[in-house]
Amino acid sequence: MSVFLQELLEAMAAELDACSRLLELGKTKKEQLIHNRVNELNVTVRAEAESVKKLKSAAKRRQEALKGIALERGIQGEVSFDAVLGLLTPDKRAEAEQCKLSLKKSVEELSALNALNQRLIETQIQYTEFCINVLTGGSQGLDTYENTGHMKAESPAFTSLIDTKA
Repeated sequence: MSVFLQELLEAMAAELDACSRLLELGKTKKEQLIHNRVNELNVTVRAEAESVKKLKSAAKRRQEALKGIALERGIQGEVSFDAVLGLLTPDKRAEAEQCKLSLKKSVEELSALNALNQRLIETQIQYTEFCINVLTGGSQGLDTYENTGHMKAESPAFTSLIDTKA
């Protein structure tokens, strides 16, 4: 087997490991968000950043291996993963296909988990902002509308103490 094919398989395995680690960390982060364990959350976020670096590195290795395969085989342009599968022995092909399916499943699960965690964070920000406004009187006065449907000009604009864009 070609060195580039072996590198491709190793890079895919490294990507799968990094995704699995990110999944574990995402589940941990969800629990930390639910139970408001902020100090632990900081450690988890740092670990996630390291796993993302490893994932990017493995993805770069995979791309380089595909380029090497293209050069080795004299193929012009990009080489598709499916074309590379045809170059593998049946046992390695099955391994690569299984790795691809596992990686796809992990990415989908990670995407759903990240969306949930984002909603949990947004809810916590809204709650914190509400509490601060109740304590500081930040939402004094009622907003009323003119007959045109627009807010009255004399109503002070609401300013938030928390920047939700950060």
